[in-house]
Amino acid sequence: MKYLCLFLLIGIQCIGQNKKSYFFDENWNAITEKAFRQTEVGNDKFSQFFELDTANVGKVYLFENYGELETKHFEAIRKHLEKLSGKALDISKPIVINYVSAIDPTSRNPATGRINIYDTSDYKGNRKTKKRTDINLLWLQHPANKSEIDRYSKKVTWLFDKDDYIAKTFLEYNCHIGSLIVINPDGSYLAYYCIERAFREIDEIIDRMKNKSLH
Repeated sequence: MKYLCLFLLIGIQCIGQNKKSYFFDENWNAITEKAFRQTEVGNDKFSQFFELDTANVGKVYLFENYGELETKHFEAIRKHLEKLSGKALDISKPIVINYVSAIDPTSRNPATGRINIYDTSDYKGNRKTKKRTDINLLWLQHPANKSEIDRYSKKVTWLFDKDDYIAKTFLEYNCHIGSLIVINPDGSYLAYYCIERAFREIDEIIDRMKNKSLH
């Protein structure tokens, strides 16, 4: 809601005038264009520039985003995932979600025809992760991707989140190369944007989050 109100305010300010540009750091604090351009991106941060109908917005993001769910919200998410997957989740184990956002055709790699690391019929990655018994592992995609399911390996059971509830809850930025969401039994969570960049480290990321607590 905070971000929605912010974009609505930008829209109202820009009605009847040329599009302005607004810049924000990773905490949505307003910064100058110079500060935005000079932000060091790499291991922990990246920046994106969006052209909206009424304004241009530059935003700095963190790859690793930590938070904590209230008990009722966590319960609602767990029930949502159980309904979606058709199976009960072990409440003593972390929930690990591999998530693919809505496919943007302009994001397709012209050399390979791929959009993300999962986008291949012979995908064999995450073998170790798929064999783990200490996590609740789920594979989710934006519902708009359902028509292209044949592009993905049949060895992975992809679920399509009808209302995109999970992404709306955890992902401020939807990265087309996939995101990883790890939710601990205590409600603490990690949303890792653009997980393809750290694909070989997924199990280490999961283990690190398992051992992390906000309490």
